[in-house]
Amino acid sequence: MKTRIALSSAPITINGTRIKPKDAVHRRKLKALGFFLQRLRASPVGKNVARAVLFGSVAKGTAKRDSDIDVLLFTRTREDEESRDARYDLQQEVWENFDEHIEAHLYPLAEYVNPTSYLVYRATRHGKAFNRRRAQRLKVKEIQERIARVQEDLRAARHLIARFPRGAMMPAYNAAEFCAKSLILLEADDLPGSRHGVITALKETRASAFVPRLRQALKWHIEAAYKLTDTIGAEETRCVIALAEEMLVHLNERVRDDSEQENRSRH
Repeated sequence: MKTRIALSSAPITINGTRIKPKDAVHRRKLKALGFFLQRLRASPVGKNVARAVLFGSVAKGTAKRDSDIDVLLFTRTREDEESRDARYDLQQEVWENFDEHIEAHLYPLAEYVNPTSYLVYRATRHGKAFNRRRAQRLKVKEIQERIARVQEDLRAARHLIARFPRGAMMPAYNAAEFCAKSLILLEADDLPGSRHGVITALKETRASAFVPRLRQALKWHIEAAYKLTDTIGAEETRCVIALAEEMLVHLNERVRDDSEQENRSRH
C-alpha cells in the first residue's frame, strides 16, 4: 500500500537547496527526490556519494507525469554489489511511497571535475547540484593530493633551466596552470576548456592578482612550444617558475584555510 504524501505549495528544500515547484507534478517529483537523497545520505551507501546532480526534465521543471527523475551520483570509490543492492532498495522505496521512478547514473568524482562524457558535461552545467559541503571536502582533498604534481613539474623546470631553458618553460607553465585551475575549483564547480579560459576564470576569483603574470607566462609558453626562434631564455623561464612557486604557496594557504574552516563548522 502506497503512502499518501502531503503536497505543499511552498518551495522545497533538498539538502539545503531551495527549489520552487513549477506545478503539482514537479512538486511530487521533487519531494520524491528529496526523500531519496535524505535516505541515501543516512545510509552506509551515502558515505561514498560526494555529490548528487539533478538533470533532465525535472531539473528544468518540464516533467510530465510519467517522466523519470534523473540524477547523477558522483562517488569516491566504485560501487560494490552490496552498495548497489542497497541503492536499488532505496529506489524501490521511493516507488512504493511516491509512485515515482529514480533513474540514478553513477560516475566517479573525477568526472565531476573533468567530465569526459557529454551527458555529465551538460548535466553538471545545467542541472541542480546537492551535497555541496561534502563535495568541497573531497575537492580539497583531491587538490592536496595533486599538489605533488606541481612540485614535480617545478623540480623538472629547475633541473632543465640551465641546459635547456626553452624546454624548462613547459613544466614551469604546467605548474602555474595547475595552481590556477585548483584556485578556480576552490570557488567554482566548472573548469574552462581552454588555457585562455582558465585565465579569464581566474580573474573572477580571489587569486585574480596572478592574472597579468599568468597571461604573460602563457604567451611565453606558446612561443617556446610553437615558434622556431629562440626568443625564450632562462630569464623568462625563471619568471614563470617564480610565478608557479608563489601560486603554490597561495594555493597551500587557501587549502589550509578551507580545511580549518570545515573543521570549525563540524564543532
